[in-house]
Amino acid sequence: MKTVDIESNEEALLKSALEKVEHLPEHQPEIQRFRYEDPDLGGKPRAITRLAMGDIMCALVQKITKGGETVLHSHTGMDGFYMVLSGRARFYGEGDSLVGELGPQEGVYIPRDVKYWFESAGGEDAPLQLLQVEAFVRGRKNKYTSYGPDKSGEQLAEEVTRINFYDAGLAADPD
Repeated sequence: MKTVDIESNEEALLKSALEKVEHLPEHQPEIQRFRYEDPDLGGKPRAITRLAMGDIMCALVQKITKGGETVLHSHTGMDGFYMVLSGRARFYGEGDSLVGELGPQEGVYIPRDVKYWFESAGGEDAPLQLLQVEAFVRGRKNKYTSYGPDKSGEQLAEEVTRINFYDAGLAADPD
């Protein structure tokens, strides 16, 4: 597993693929291998590890001790699947209605255009590890819409500094 420099030009995909589908990779008829390791948070409240990424799907694991995606939002071109691996998560819909507090082996499916947000419910002693699989609609812009307070570009950039990014992909067969 390697650390990813989110500011790198090579990582435009990780930064923007969730909104700009033109940055999704071309279809590659090859199997992607990965090895997930519990990421070092380095004092930050969150880490995101990319497991695999294709032209219509990506798989990530988020490790969160505090917070999550805590602003009500939706995506126009992406269906999301979340499953708790360890810890606890609370998922909410419109009006802060609790969809559910989930533990290990429980999850939710969130279709595109559905408003939601989530948070870790376990704290630093029991970090949330959440498998996230996103499926993209080819040819449809995946617009992220926030229904919370508007944030400046500087505020959003500062939020990214509170996340460690990793890539679990294996470049070559280790055997």
